[in-house]
Amino acid sequence: MMGRAVAVTDKEIVRTSMFFLKKSIRFSDIQRSEVQILAERDHPAWITIFRAGKGRQALSLSLKTYRKEDVAWLCALPEIKAKWFAGFTKKA
Repeated sequence: MMGRAVAVTDKEIVRTSMFFLKKSIRFSDIQRSEVQILAERDHPAWITIFRAGKGRQALSLSLKTYRKEDVAWLCALPEIKAKWFAGFTKKA
């Protein structure tokens, strides 16, 4: 999608929107992540990352506009601590 990017460094994930709005989370601050699957099991629709200690949503990424290979790589990172769910519920 135009104007959106996700960058992964060795310490954090950074989402940039509209070319200048940035939001990030350090891997050390991640408590858990929820990956939601809709129609395509091999191309998740969404990932929501929660901050440790506070347990609240820290970063949310729509994944459908990114290449399947990039999404698979991101969701497989052990630092993400991903749990997979079908649809928008936690009943997988």
